[in-house]
Amino acid sequence: MAYLKQLRLVLWKNALIRKRHWVLTLFEILLPIILFVLVSYSRSKISGIAKQEILDPTYTEPTALRGLQRKLQFTSNVIISFNSEGDLLKEFSKVNQSVIGIIFKTNDTKKLDYDIRLYDPFPRTESDDLFLPDLQYSDTVQNSYFQSGFLTVQTALDLSYIEMMKNGTVPVYLTVQEFPYPPYKSDAGLIQIFMPFLSNITIFSFIFLCPALIMRIVEEKSSGTRVSSKIIFYVKDI
Repeated sequence: MAYLKQLRLVLWKNALIRKRHWVLTLFEILLPIILFVLVSYSRSKISGIAKQEILDPTYTEPTALRGLQRKLQFTSNVIISFNSEGDLLKEFSKVNQSVIGIIFKTNDTKKLDYDIRLYDPFPRTESDDLFLPDLQYSDTVQNSYFQSGFLTVQTALDLSYIEMMKNGTVPVYLTVQEFPYPPYKSDAGLIQIFMPFLSNITIFSFIFLCPALIMRIVEEKSSGTRVSSKIIFYVKDI
């Protein structure tokens, strides 16, 4: 209960200060709002920045998977076979470069069951939100799962198996896209320019608020101390 009384006292004191200095309070409230409105208005009204509707952000070259598929049909020193999964994992522990391991779980040709193991000595960290993004805008999504080659190898294996079982080529057109991925507007990187300014505006809003409030509290305390000293002095004189 003591903490609630202290909180109520602080809120009551703050309300009194705000009531006495209503012009400063109004300025502190309106300043951030006006700045944010100006930024939003400038984004929508600045001439020379044409927003583009991005409806199909990802394009896959159809012949790329075919080239990889043909490449996997030939054995070389790059492709190594192992007798068991344990031998493959043991070899994984010795490599110092990017490799992809494929583990077939069954010898039945009527059922394709496999695992894909990836090893990358320089893993990509998903920490883009911790740092200021580049001003250059990119239409594609930078995703480590998409860039690692996992989807490419998986698609090549599935197509090879289907064509082997059918004994012929399969007319398949593939599109790769992150899901969900709704249509969006490209504003030519303008939002990347405004992002640091918006945070600075918010910080400046609190910078204006806190010193003014602390100054008023100190003034109230000092004036109250002077009044108390005068009362004590008068009582002693009497």
